[in-house]
Amino acid sequence: MRSEDGQGLKYYYHSTQQTASFLTVACVLCFVVYSLYMYLAGQRDIVALAHYISSGGDMLDSIVFSAILATMLAALPSVLLLHFFSFPIRLKAVATLPSFVTLGILTGARMHSIQDSDIHFPVLLGCVMMTVAVVLCAASLPIRDNHAEHDTVPHYLCSNVLILALGMLMSLIVANHNRELHDQLLVERLMQQGDTRQALDVANDYTVQNRNITAMHALALSREGRLADELFSQPGLKGSESLIPDTTLACRMYQAPCMVARHIRAAIVPGARITTARFLEKAMEMRQHAMADTLRMKQDSLSIQPLADYYLCSLLLDRKLGEFVRKLTQYYAVSDSMPRHYREAYILAQRRHVSDGPVLEDEEITTAITDFIQIMARNANDTGQQRKACLDMYGGTYWSYYFFRR
Repeated sequence: MRSEDGQGLKYYYHSTQQTASFLTVACVLCFVVYSLYMYLAGQRDIVALAHYISSGGDMLDSIVFSAILATMLAALPSVLLLHFFSFPIRLKAVATLPSFVTLGILTGARMHSIQDSDIHFPVLLGCVMMTVAVVLCAASLPIRDNHAEHDTVPHYLCSNVLILALGMLMSLIVANHNRELHDQLLVERLMQQGDTRQALDVANDYTVQNRNITAMHALALSREGRLADELFSQPGLKGSESLIPDTTLACRMYQAPCMVARHIRAAIVPGARITTARFLEKAMEMRQHAMADTLRMKQDSLSIQPLADYYLCSLLLDRKLGEFVRKLTQYYAVSDSMPRHYREAYILAQRRHVSDGPVLEDEEITTAITDFIQIMARNANDTGQQRKACLDMYGGTYWSYYFFRR
C-alpha cells in the first residue's frame, strides 16, 4: 500500500508540475501573441515611430523586427518573475501583468494637437497598472496551491484567463487610439517607403485639417507630376503652410520635412520654425543664382521643376494672383499646355484684371469660370447656398479655393 501511495503521490506531483509548466508557457505565449498583434496591427504606427526615434532612423523599414524586439523586451519581466518566484498554478498569469504595463506605456504616447506630446496620461495609467500588478504579484506569492483531484487544467485556466484579460484591458485603455495621429504616421511611413499610391488613397480619405497629412499628399502628387493639376482637389488645404510638414516635428515625425526637402532639393533644418512662402521664395532665388553661375542650364532645367511648382502653388495657396502671374512666365510658357490649376488661376487673374501678360485662350476653362461666376451672382444674397452650389459644381478648381476655402 505504501509503495502504491508513493507511486501515486509521485505521479500526482509529476502531473502537477506538467500542469504548472504548461500554464507558464501558455501565459507567456498568450502575452507574446497579443503583443505582436498590438505592435503589427493595433498600434503599428505608434510603435514604428517609437523605434524610429530610439534607433535614430535605422529601424524605420523593419516594422516586424521592431515588433519582435519590443515583444521580447516586454516579455522579459514575466519570464524573470516566473523563473525566480514560485507563483501558484491558478495565478501564473499574474507574472505577465508587468509586461502588459510595459506594452501599454510603449503604445500610449499622447498628443494634444498632433504637435504637442503628452506623456502624463500614459505614465499615470502606467503607474496605476504597475501598482495593480505589484499588489497582485505580492498577494499571490504567499498563496499555496490546495491540490485536489478535481483541480484539472481547465480549472486552473479559468483564473489565469481572467488575469490575462485584465492585463489586456489595462493595456488597451493606455494605448493610443487617436485616429488622426495614426493616419498621419501611416501616410508618412508609406511615403518614406515609396508607396505613393497607397499614401494618396489614405490622404484622400482624410477630411480633417492636418498639416503633415496635406503636405505628404502634396509631396505624393508632386512625385507623380500631378501637383499643379490636382492640388486643389485635396482636402484640408490652408495656405502655403500646407505644402511643408511642420519642421518643428522633424526630429520625431519620421523626418517628413526632410522628405520634401530632398524632393525639391532645398535645405530644411529639422526643428526650425519656417514660413513656407518665404522659405520657397529664398530657395528659388538661390537655385536660380546657382544655375546662372554654371554652364549647365539644360541639365538643371528639369531639377528645378519640382521646386518651381512648389513655389508657384504656394503663391496660389496664399491667393497672391498678381505675383503668381509675374513669376509664372519664368518657368512656363503661357499656353493651354500648362498644368490645369495654373490655367485656372491665370484666367481668373485675367478676369480680375491683375494680369498684364499674354492672353490665355482656353475654351473649356473659360466656359467653366463664366458659369462659376454666374452661380456666384445668382446666389449673392445667400452666402451659404452660394458656397454650396459653387463647391458642388466646381469643388476641385482653384476658384473654389480662392473664393470659399479658409
